[in-house]
Amino acid sequence: MITETGTVFYSRKIILASGIKETLPDVNEISEYYGKSLFSCPYCDGWELRDRPLVLISEDEYGFDMAKIISNWSKDLLICTNGHHSLTDEEKSELARKGIQVIEKVIDRLVGRKGYLNKIVFEDGSHVKSLGGFIAPEWEHATSFGDLFGCEINDMGSYVVDEFGRTSVDQIYAAGDTSIVAPSQQIIAAAEGSRAAIGVNIDLTYEDF
Repeated sequence: MITETGTVFYSRKIILASGIKETLPDVNEISEYYGKSLFSCPYCDGWELRDRPLVLISEDEYGFDMAKIISNWSKDLLICTNGHHSLTDEEKSELARKGIQVIEKVIDRLVGRKGYLNKIVFEDGSHVKSLGGFIAPEWEHATSFGDLFGCEINDMGSYVVDEFGRTSVDQIYAAGDTSIVAPSQQIIAAAEGSRAAIGVNIDLTYEDF
């Protein structure tokens, strides 16, 4: 590998562990609330938000399934598609049966204080109360190294690995969110890193034995 300054590094094995980057829904000032009262993983933050009026901001088809999961923690749940995606009549009917409201209007702004959500205002001036919730961001790899190497990608967009983190390309390994896009949790990423490190150690040991 050659850096921008011309420094050359040689390695027999490479572990891809650069993680993923998120693109948040197209809502004004949403980044001010992300990580304080809006989150991406119900299994990470659902318990802390339990029994509050919650919102799920999802601009794609995954919102329907994600709403089912979030309903474990709150029965006062609203899905906002921000004008980007329309749920089917069947999906709306199933959600309504559980008391889950769907609003497909474009969001004008979020209102709150110091990152803690209070209400959602729509383009037509209407608004609803919400004290937090979840968003469905778009995920992509933080770097393109794996793509440059030609590593196989699965349907979730992560690199295909075996039980020791080996990718489809010889000598290339992947760990953490690079190999498992969801659920994205530190404890899972750490375990993936340990697994890939064991794989590298095993392969180097056998090669040099």
